[in-house]
Amino acid sequence: EPLYSYESKFSYEKEFDSFRGMFLLLGGVLSGVIAVVGTLNFLNAILTGMIARRREFAVLQSVGMTRRQLKRMLVYEGLLYTLAAIVISLILVVASEPFMGKMIEKCSGFSGFSIPSVRSCLRH
Repeated sequence: EPLYSYESKFSYEKEFDSFRGMFLLLGGVLSGVIAVVGTLNFLNAILTGMIARRREFAVLQSVGMTRRQLKRMLVYEGLLYTLAAIVISLILVVASEPFMGKMIEKCSGFSGFSIPSVRSCLRH
């Protein structure tokens, strides 16, 4: 039995790459699940709001609003909700980025975390 062992830089890089791949896969799957749940929640909120506002739509149509105008109003409402959600999400991401970066560095010991694309988009 040898008194010492040797592991090459290549074996460490290979192990690191597999570890990194595992985290990327796990993060991707988790992000996908969260995106699907969020989308379904958004659609549920929109449809529930439409069902609850049926009488309001009937009143609007009785005073002269056409189906086309009603559809346009609902599309604009949906776009407004989507835009508001994106803006709020960006604010939360940018605000939490320094804390998340430190936490990820502490947990992993080798990796940093930053979002340069979001910062550069907000600057311009």
